[in-house]
Amino acid sequence: MYDKIMLVDANNFVYQTYYGCGYSNNTYLTKEEIIEKTVESVLERIKWIEDYRKTNLDDNYDIYLVFDAPGGKDKMLEIYPEYKGGRSPMPEEIKKILNQLEETTDYKIIKENGLEADDVIAQITTQCDDREILIVSTDRDLEALVKSNVSIYRKGKIITEYALREELQTKANLMEFIQLRKALTGDGSDNIKGVKGIGKVKSLDILHTAEANLKTSSLYEGVLRQLSAEQRNEFKLAYKVIQFQM
Repeated sequence: MYDKIMLVDANNFVYQTYYGCGYSNNTYLTKEEIIEKTVESVLERIKWIEDYRKTNLDDNYDIYLVFDAPGGKDKMLEIYPEYKGGRSPMPEEIKKILNQLEETTDYKIIKENGLEADDVIAQITTQCDDREILIVSTDRDLEALVKSNVSIYRKGKIITEYALREELQTKANLMEFIQLRKALTGDGSDNIKGVKGIGKVKSLDILHTAEANLKTSSLYEGVLRQLSAEQRNEFKLAYKVIQFQM
């Protein structure tokens, strides 16, 4: 067992490979060939990340592929019926690719009934402080998990706590800061509505003002003080959903 863990968001990685490598609109291959080649590409990309870290940074990882499990959205839908509403159903090719990847890979698999992959990743990272963790995913929601021992590999870049703090210009609790910002702006990919009239720039202004007053109120309370009564209701609902996700 190594002192480092790589958690690959399998569903996310398969989608990125299937569409990003052009398999989704390939007319020269049969569906079976596309499924097989996508699986091969997924495994090759994971191996490349593993080899790069090992060769250039002398990092050895225990690698786990984390899959969505049946019923993963059920609890969230009880709280927020609109969760991921409007998102197209998973294409049959993606289902087959995921099944084949799960059946053929030599990597260790994590899959827990009733939980989506990001829920499982959140559980592991919040409970594990004694090992370095690298999350492989393009899902920006997972940025809320970044801390001193947790980073994200996304499209050839490593997202660290230092990099995120520089980007957001904050010294506050990073997870809380990112979750509060998402509650303000919403998340179109998950169909979570944020606060009307507040975009990415204004959300940072609100959070920086709240952070400047941390001696007299919490970050959450500092945000509430800057919102109207209607905006507060929108914000509280979004924040409740986002906290449940993590």
